[in-house]
Order: sequence, then structure tokens, then C-alpha cells
Amino acid sequence: MIETYSRNRIATGNNLPSRELILVTNKQKLETLEKTPPYMEWLKEASAAIVITGRPNVSKYWIQDGSISSSFMWLRATELEVGVGFGAVFNFEDENESAKREEWVRNSLNILNDRRILAILGVGFPENKPKTKKLPSKEEIIYYESFK
Repeated sequence: MIETYSRNRIATGNNLPSRELILVTNKQKLETLEKTPPYMEWLKEASAAIVITGRPNVSKYWIQDGSISSSFMWLRATELEVGVGFGAVFNFEDENESAKREEWVRNSLNILNDRRILAILGVGFPENKPKTKKLPSKEEIIYYESFK
């Protein structure tokens, strides 16, 4: 999945390399990351994790760039029938909570202080299929020519 990601150039804001990825497969590190507040218990069962970091000093679009990367990896995992869990680390609404979460991940993986930690994707092959979620219909979320 990461190989596919790296072969295919993923667009970034202003074409700047503002996001970086850390692939974690070590079981002990996965168990440490599982304790990232507010606790990502599903990570201890994952085969791997992909930590998405951003570099605000490189681009003001680091959040968008990391989010786009996350989406592409999620889509590729789905194509490969790999299970994916999303763990938000960066918290836009609560700076203190975000600092606590990011510091846990930063210390766990020796991430440089100029990087922000956006999220963690847990990947693997789940024992059971997740429950189907009722998604809104396209008529509820897609508008044509104007909002209403």
C-alpha cells in the first residue's frame, strides 16, 4: 500500500512535501501507539500502522496534504480488502488535547519537534467484518449548481 502510494505522485498544496509517513510493524510499538489518548485499542490487533505527520513550516496546507494521503491509502487498502482503522491524533478544537496526543506519538517514535502528528491508520485483516453503517444517500449530500 505504501509502495503504491510512493509510486503514484499524490498532489500537495503548492506542490510542497509537507507530509511524511511512518510505517510501524513492530508489535511492541503498535501496543505503545494503542495507548495514544483517547486510546486506539484496535491498534494492538493491527498488523501495521501508518503514522501521518505534517510539516507546517513547509506548507500551510499540511493538514489537507496529510488528509489526502490518508484518503488515498484508505481507498487502496479497501481495494486490497485490507481492514483500516482511523485514529485522529491532531485535535483542531482542543490545543491541549492535541498536544497530549501528539507528544505521546512523538515520544514513542522519536518524531522531530517540527512535525505535527495528524493521524494513525491501523491496517490488517480483521477476524470479523465490521457492521455495515448506514450512510447518507447521495441526494442528501450532493447538490447541483447551488446548495439548495
